[in-house]
Amino acid sequence: MNAHKVIAKTSDTNTRSYQLAERLGFVKEGHLRDAEIKDGKRYGTLLYGLLRGEKR
Repeated sequence: MNAHKVIAKTSDTNTRSYQLAERLGFVKEGHLRDAEIKDGKRYGTLLYGLLRGEKR
C-alpha cells in the first residue's frame, strides 16, 4: 500500500485489540470517553495511528 497513515479504532474495553495495535507500533492519538452505547452501557473509543516510516 502507498498510504501515508493507517488508523485503528477500538473500544477501550477491548484489551486484546488495543494491545495488538500497540505491539504493532501504532501510537495512541485519542481516547473518546463514553463515546458509544451498547446494551445500555457506555464505552470509550481509543484511536491509534501509524504513519508511513514509523517503526512497526
